Amino acid sequence: MPIKVVRSLALAALSLVALSGCQPKQGGSAAPSPGAPSLDYLRNATYVGLEVASDTVTLRNGRWLGKPYGEGAVRPTATYARDLRLAGDLDGDGAEEAVAFVACSGGGSGDFLSIAVMRWRAGEIRQVATALVGDRVQVRGARIENRDIRLDLVQAGPRDAACCPGDLVTRVWTLVGDSLAEREPETTTGRLTPEAIGDKEWTLEAWDLDHPAAGEPSVTLAYQAGRLAGKSGCNRYSAAIKAGDLPGDVSVGPAAGTRMACPPPAMETERRFLDALASTSKIGFFAGRLALTYRTKEGVGTMLFATGTAAGAAASAAK
Repeated sequence: MPIKVVRSLALAALSLVALSGCQPKQGGSAAPSPGAPSLDYLRNATYVGLEVASDTVTLRNGRWLGKPYGEGAVRPTATYARDLRLAGDLDGDGAEEAVAFVACSGGGSGDFLSIAVMRWRAGEIRQVATALVGDRVQVRGARIENRDIRLDLVQAGPRDAACCPGDLVTRVWTLVGDSLAEREPETTTGRLTPEAIGDKEWTLEAWDLDHPAAGEPSVTLAYQAGRLAGKSGCNRYSAAIKAGDLPGDVSVGPAAGTRMACPPPAMETERRFLDALASTSKIGFFAGRLALTYRTKEGVGTMLFATGTAAGAAASAAK
């Protein structure tokens, strides 16, 4: 099952305030660069060159809905990838650029992720370059190293169907003038199996894409030797996990754990998490988060887990 793309919202007027403040200093010298464009700006910016049936996409609170095709009800859409944002000096001029992540759909099953480099120049923010990352790719991690954009992804391998990407890869882009050039070859590091979760600790961030989890009591998860383990809100738990037939497909066995009693809120969180964990059928990644898809009475939900690094980056990007 594809995991659809999907933090804090801000008004585009904030960008106008920033623009009005960039006046030249006395003596004709330009005002200092205000830094890389903020996450709020990127979630309300206008983009061109994306994989949708429109030349221009203007996001509002991270979303865009295009006009219907002909007489039908199907519309192209664009969605900002949660709070994913990179900032760094990509061209060596001493001023930082921002890298935005936008996923677009023409109304079918495709979900095309693009990256766009945005920068301040002459008192305004401009889109410098855009590159298509791919259809239904999942972002495991993103960073800027030595002026390169490095993305750890899940994407379809040579034998994978487009619906079910399974290769873990690292790909690198470099800003050359006003374009993004991808370095070759990409590096394949493994497959989307439970081992991809790794033994680092993940913390529950959301019960579903638009339903954040409370910070306390915390729920954590890590993988080691065929088992998931962590804190379930009150107690410690451990449960076996096995890979299924398709990339990302899993089954989770009954959880064993300690039997300490806690106040009702913690016990309610624990019950909710253990129920969701037991019905988890798929793992993946979304905007640097670990994603566990589970069955609900209404259909399916997707729990999102962040590492300490991801949570810190999100808080920093939102400032």
